[in-house]
Amino acid sequence: EHLDFFAVGILLLFAAYLSFGIRLTSYLTNVVSVVNFLVIIIIIGAGSYYSDTKHWSAEEGGFVPYGWSGTLAASASCFYAFVGLSAIAAAGEETKDPQKTIPKATTIVISVATLGYVGASAVLTLMVNYKDIVDESGFPQAFAAHGVEWAKVIIVIGAVSGMAGTMIGSLFSLTRIIYVMADDGLLFTFCSKVNVTTKIPLNSMYVFTVISMVMALTLDISSLVEILSIGTLFAYMIVSASVIILRYRPKQTGLRLDIHELSSISEASVVKSPLMDTGGQFKEHFRKLRSYINLCPGRLTTYCVVSYVISCFFLCVFTKTSFWYISHGSWWAVLILTVLLLCVIISFGVILLHQQSNQHLRYKVPLVPLLPAISILMNLILVVNLQMASWIRMLFWLSLGLSIYLAYGVEHSKLDVIETNEPPKPRPWSFSDSASSFDARRKAGAAMRTKPPVSTTLSREFLFTNVDPLP
Repeated sequence: EHLDFFAVGILLLFAAYLSFGIRLTSYLTNVVSVVNFLVIIIIIGAGSYYSDTKHWSAEEGGFVPYGWSGTLAASASCFYAFVGLSAIAAAGEETKDPQKTIPKATTIVISVATLGYVGASAVLTLMVNYKDIVDESGFPQAFAAHGVEWAKVIIVIGAVSGMAGTMIGSLFSLTRIIYVMADDGLLFTFCSKVNVTTKIPLNSMYVFTVISMVMALTLDISSLVEILSIGTLFAYMIVSASVIILRYRPKQTGLRLDIHELSSISEASVVKSPLMDTGGQFKEHFRKLRSYINLCPGRLTTYCVVSYVISCFFLCVFTKTSFWYISHGSWWAVLILTVLLLCVIISFGVILLHQQSNQHLRYKVPLVPLLPAISILMNLILVVNLQMASWIRMLFWLSLGLSIYLAYGVEHSKLDVIETNEPPKPRPWSFSDSASSFDARRKAGAAMRTKPPVSTTLSREFLFTNVDPLP
């Protein structure tokens, strides 16, 4: 309806403040975090005093007045509230011990944020009936209905402090993400230049702050919320899928061993060896399947993850659009539902047949692949409940990003640079050489068997029985 110049001014103010460096930014972040925490505690505490469970009764509309479908739709639209979690991972290069602090910080932030959202939502709906909640000022009007005028001041302070913390976290994480992408060659090189004085990639921050200003100036709040929600859901879904793929991918370091030369070694010996990562290979009970699948270790699990995501997506879409037919037992609806469920189960089941990577890390996501698979399914359930306009906006942004990647990123990506010390890629399970090279090795092996055995430092017995475990 009108251009929001006030939002542009706020973005300019915070971009200028962040330009002074991370140390000054951290001070303000700590202050607003404490203020936000205190305001939430006061609101939940005072709201609990004026709460009345009758507002959750059936006479007043019940606990879920719009049904579970309405709850899912609202949850999908409000998921942007968790978008700030990316700031934790974006600060990985600026932490002393990221493998320890980032998982801990992520867990704490998610727990505290969830408790805050649930507590605030609960007291608001218990203070007044859901029909009487004012969209523009829910808490001030709820407290005013009980004659608590002083709470308005606390709420305003919390709103300003919360907005400041959100702006700092968004600009901070956006700047670091763009810097990493530019440093990898996926975006323009000037975005990876770091200011000598402030140690901040100012170019990336200024460029994308201008883009944010244009969006804040022209788009309304509902459109921005929908864009953030669907983008966040897809990003978290990709992260969950990546966790499964990386967990079942063998470590890309170590000796390059010929699969034919190791064919006589038992699976138990391979697992015990610290020099060989069996991630992505079939478990011992399913070793016979290797002769039917000519794929590198980890490749089949990647295909299964993609199949699982696609199957879950169509399952969610079909369940949402054909729920009436399913609930009434239409044969074609039940048949399609059964086929989709089988695709989901088979894709997940094949992943379970593989061994996980034995690479030692200080922190690993627990319950893989179950926990990431549940996360993917829940994200897709929320995604399909968003409006069609959100999908169109997301497809537009994906097309824009893909165009930049194809036009610039593919040619300048540093991943295409082959280093001389690059570890070799894993060989396929049923790898077969040409007939001539195979015959040559067989003749050489026969010649060696006619000679007395000679102990070598790289013999199979040495590799898998006499090797000392890595520290």
